[in-house]
Amino acid sequence: DTGTKLVNYFKLPSVAHYLVVDTTKRVVLHYFRGADGKPELKVVETGTIDFGQNGLTLSLADVFE
Repeated sequence: DTGTKLVNYFKLPSVAHYLVVDTTKRVVLHYFRGADGKPELKVVETGTIDFGQNGLTLSLADVFE
């Protein structure tokens, strides 16, 4: 899910974010479209995930509840 599939998802203009949830480690890999259009990664272990300009956020506590 973080190799060829990820790259292909980001070839679609409508895909701006892609989350991989690791329930064992309680961590979320947040891939998002960078300024150059290529995926960038933020590893989120606490707090919230910010989905950018639209103001949407997601609490990790809610993800693992």
